[in-house]
This record gives sequence, structure tokens and C-alpha cells, in this order.
Amino acid sequence: MDPDDLPDTDLVFKGIDGAEAESFIMSIQRIARKEGRSRDSEWIVDLVSSCLTGEALRWYVELDEDTQSDWKRLRKAILRRYPSHTEPPITPLDRTVPTPAAAANPPNTISPIRPTQGSNSTYRIRVYFTSMPSEFFLSTTDDKHVCLTKNVGRALKVCWTPKTELQLLESV
Repeated sequence: MDPDDLPDTDLVFKGIDGAEAESFIMSIQRIARKEGRSRDSEWIVDLVSSCLTGEALRWYVELDEDTQSDWKRLRKAILRRYPSHTEPPITPLDRTVPTPAAAANPPNTISPIRPTQGSNSTYRIRVYFTSMPSEFFLSTTDDKHVCLTKNVGRALKVCWTPKTELQLLESV
């Protein structure tokens, strides 16, 4: 699609909350109707992608290509990611699954970690999101706030010995 085919608009979606998402979708649909493109999914998704910034853009680039290229799917994905105030908010930590650092794929259910008796085992806490294909690790910022990182070298290292509590080994 030629970028010159898109209307000049100051419309921006930052991914702040559900109210912004609903307003953005309604604005996109109004623009598409005004331009005579309300049934042109390819044109609409090009318009949407040109209006994204910040958290919304980062989320969008992680979506699968089928969702990025289909307005009905993309609209549903936006509303799912940014729910309205009447729905309980979905925070990334609601969807975390702790797994050992050496695991190749996330398990379907959470399984307990069982090292051999008397052994100390070191782990990184890996976080998976059902809506994103990427994996993240639990980390901290310079001012010691919890955050996520894709850099395994910045991941927190924790140690667990049977019959003891999980202990932080290293904070990067």
C-alpha cells in the first residue's frame, strides 16, 4: 500500500487504557467511512499501524502477521489487550508462568521444581504471555523496581534448596 493513500491525521494510540483503545477504534472507523474505505481491511490496518506509538507500538510489533493484517482480528486484539474500565484489568503478571531457566517451552500447567535432595539449584524466572510470542525474564531497574527484560544477562538469579525459601542470589 502506498503511504500517500493514507489520510493526514494527528490520531495517535499510546496504549494507555481501555477508554483510549475504544476511542481510537471509533476514530479509525470514522476515518475509514469518511474515506470510503470502511470495508478495506488492508487500508485500515495500514492506517492503524501508522498511528501507534509507545506501549501500543511495542505490543503491535509482537503480534502475529495474521492479526496485524486483518482489521477484525486486530480490533479484537486491541480490545482484549486494553479492556474497558468495567472489566477487570489484565496485567502482564496475571499471565506469568514460572519455569526453570533451562526449559525449552512453557508447560501447559505450572509444575513444581524438584531438585535432588541436598542440591542447590540456580534459576532465572522466565515470564510468558499468551498474546506475545516473545519470552521475558524477571529483572529489576537501577532503582530496584521489578521489571521485565528480554536480556537473559539482566535476569534475576534465584537459588532454591529443598526445604528452604527461594532466595535472591544476584541482582544485576
